[in-house]
Amino acid sequence: MKKVSIIVPVFNAENTIEKCLISICNQTYKNIEIIVINDGSTDNSQDIINQMEKEDNRIISVVQKNSGVSEARNLGLSIATGDYITFVDSDDYIESNMYEIMLNSCESSGADVVQCNYKRVDLNGKLLKSGNFPTGVYSGNDNVMNYFISLQDTVNHAVWNKLIKRKLIDSTKFPSYSYSEDYVFSTEIMKKVSKLIVIDEELYYYVDNPQSAVNQKFAKRRMDDTLAAGYIVFDTLKNDYPNLKAFAIVYILKNIRIWYSQLVKNDSGNSNELIVYILSLYKRLFDEYRIDIGRKFSSKTFYALSLFRVFPRVLNYFSNIYEKILSAKN
Repeated sequence: MKKVSIIVPVFNAENTIEKCLISICNQTYKNIEIIVINDGSTDNSQDIINQMEKEDNRIISVVQKNSGVSEARNLGLSIATGDYITFVDSDDYIESNMYEIMLNSCESSGADVVQCNYKRVDLNGKLLKSGNFPTGVYSGNDNVMNYFISLQDTVNHAVWNKLIKRKLIDSTKFPSYSYSEDYVFSTEIMKKVSKLIVIDEELYYYVDNPQSAVNQKFAKRRMDDTLAAGYIVFDTLKNDYPNLKAFAIVYILKNIRIWYSQLVKNDSGNSNELIVYILSLYKRLFDEYRIDIGRKFSSKTFYALSLFRVFPRVLNYFSNIYEKILSAKN
């Protein structure tokens, strides 16, 4: 009977970790180990974990000095003994039959990775969005990478919606980033995948703040990490999958648009300097790879990217109006 290792990084999650772990402990597939890595929490998270560890001996609790989500996951990987590896974030929860469904799909088909759909919900469980990944069987590494890279949805890069054969991970580790670490890790894994199955079932509940990313405050650490991750993936694609390299560039360009929107709302003294920097970067990347982008993306996407290059403030203004209209409808 195959064992599934479930790695749960935790940082100050006292309000959500119990619900998260209960949903994992209640899995219909029983041969699991639940590796909970407390990344230096300063709240009551560990007290809750300790109590649940007493009630379910499949929980393995480890406390580390605060080092970030990547180091927590890497520690979990070093401890895991399962035939399959997966991850759950401490503020999320899952359907009770998630791993039974995914493991059966993997074992019956010989797939290396199975990916499920998800539901994005708010803190009260209200549905904000249902996952709509194109489902199907992707055989051959070129087809796998084309699916994974070309689907421009950051959730597609996540690790929490995937069940991965342990042998694929081997010595692969998460980079020491706080943001976009999944993008790099998942790309490295997908390079080794011969068969990927994407199932329609929405088995994971991704708990989200309903506010749009463009309404969040700018964080330079997020920008630095995302740029570093984007460049790593770009180098991988340029060397091994050159026909897909434009997708990594557009990943960076779309994030620059988000940072621009955040910065124009920011009153800090260095906002103008950062705006000049990211707009210059945007123009350089777009101009250098515009032909590749034009070949891989729809005319609508290409023209939107082109418009921002010339009129960033205008496009940002209308994008914000569109976001407000969507928020009002919800």
